[in-house]
Amino acid sequence: HIRSIADVVMIAYSISNKTSFENAGKRWFRQTERENPDAPIFLVGLQSDLKDMRDVSAAEADKMAAKHNCTAVECSALSGENVWNTMNAVIRAALANKEEVRRGNKAGGGTFMSELFGNSSLERVKSYFTKGKEKHPL
Repeated sequence: HIRSIADVVMIAYSISNKTSFENAGKRWFRQTERENPDAPIFLVGLQSDLKDMRDVSAAEADKMAAKHNCTAVECSALSGENVWNTMNAVIRAALANKEEVRRGNKAGGGTFMSELFGNSSLERVKSYFTKGKEKHPL
């Protein structure tokens, strides 16, 4: 489900499941572009630790991302590979999008990030994701 008020959209698929990737192209991008035309989109390949079971190449993901004018990334919750960088990029995109809407440079705009954090600063967002964990530079 995609909220029509999102500041950013993450469309996820498993790199070891071609059907999940195809669904991203056939269903999720169409819905996102219809309901959230101004939101930045990230195409997120999950389970990047399963490289030996890869069914979707990075080149295929890059091609789909280029077609939909979005960013393609891969990460693994199991190994932690690229998770922080992915979330960092998503948060930055959401905050930048929110600022563009506030300035009147974009028509759409969401409240998702403000629902999570209130009208907070980047430091408050950063502390939410690093609370009780190692500190990461944001």
